[in-house]
Amino acid sequence: PAVDQEPHDQDVEVELPSGITILKALDMIRAEKDPTLALRQSCGSAICGSCAVKVNGHARLACKTQVSDCTTNGVLRVGPIGNLRILRDLVVDIDPFLDSLNKVKPYLVAGNGAAPELERQQSPDEFLKIDPSTTCILCAACSSDCNVLEVDENFFGPATLAKAHRFIFDSRDVDTADRMRAISEKTGVWDCTHCGECSTRCPTETKPLERIEEIVDNKPKPEYDWR
Repeated sequence: PAVDQEPHDQDVEVELPSGITILKALDMIRAEKDPTLALRQSCGSAICGSCAVKVNGHARLACKTQVSDCTTNGVLRVGPIGNLRILRDLVVDIDPFLDSLNKVKPYLVAGNGAAPELERQQSPDEFLKIDPSTTCILCAACSSDCNVLEVDENFFGPATLAKAHRFIFDSRDVDTADRMRAISEKTGVWDCTHCGECSTRCPTETKPLERIEEIVDNKPKPEYDWR
């Protein structure tokens, strides 16, 4: 943005070996064609979530996606994820994404009682209630393709609502009521249109739409009055 007022595509021709991921292809472009190309990456193993980009118009993890699965007539289009301001090339400003997460206290609130001598215990059945939502790697792929965020930047977003689910249904957490009240406000869980794009683009088993449906269909911990 310091050079160009509006983002634009740039064509790059590069010969790629078979079995290469998009992340490796981008690294080859930086090494052989354009060292100024900016992108985020870290683990390269679909764990950190930092390499999420748009591939042919939809969000995917670059390190998990094979070039051969996405090319048409030898052409592949890669861009920055959506619904966030572009800083440079494939790098976006993730501060609004993180600010939204903070609205639901994305951490365990264990209460004011004395800490246990060992761990805070949880049964296998209790863990299964939150198992899918614990797999979220905060890649923002779901938020990138969220139709509501496209028209309302104040919407909590699917990742935030899935993270809320993770602690709302956690048997060890005591802040259920506050989280439920927070996501029940305007631009919260009731603004979701249930289009399913978030779950389609999610690279893990979080599947945000399913977690949102569990929140609205099942009142967790009935001893809390969150209305």
